[in-house]
Amino acid sequence: MLVWGKIMDEDASFSQYPAQSEKHLKKSHFVTVFFIVLLLVIVILVGLYFLGASKRGTFNPLPVAPTATPLRPSDSAGQAPTQTPTPTPEPLDRGELTINVLNGSGIAGAAGDTADTLRKLGYTVKTVGNAQEFDYVGITIVITEEKKEYLDLLKKDLADEKITIETEIDDALKVDAEVIVGK
Repeated sequence: MLVWGKIMDEDASFSQYPAQSEKHLKKSHFVTVFFIVLLLVIVILVGLYFLGASKRGTFNPLPVAPTATPLRPSDSAGQAPTQTPTPTPEPLDRGELTINVLNGSGIAGAAGDTADTLRKLGYTVKTVGNAQEFDYVGITIVITEEKKEYLDLLKKDLADEKITIETEIDDALKVDAEVIVGK
């Protein structure tokens, strides 16, 4: 007698030969167990990764734009720390600053010379004239709050080893700045 591709002895019973469905069931059971074990291994590995990342402080559950941070010496063996580049500020346009140059020394032509220097550098000199008083010493720069970012540039452009520079903020000016030339 032929039973599922095997010849069966005439006197043998069916119990000696496993049924085809039993073989399939054992194979199906093995595949299921294999995938469960594989899934458990993957879950454990992922859990260990996130546990390690959270202890190092590198795990961030929310997506955030990455920021460059300098490396600490302990982060990399033998490597120099990286530096985060700082943005370069836009250069100021000297022509955007309107200036009155005033003579506060009483010396003829003092304001005119300073006005010529400022024009050559690109500043907009609106008027040149006399200050109300002639007792100024060095150079006094009076500038509005709105244009105070030009103060350091203006001081640098007027700097001289022999001249002291004093500064004031005054929003009552009709121009962006006044440069008063003293003795």
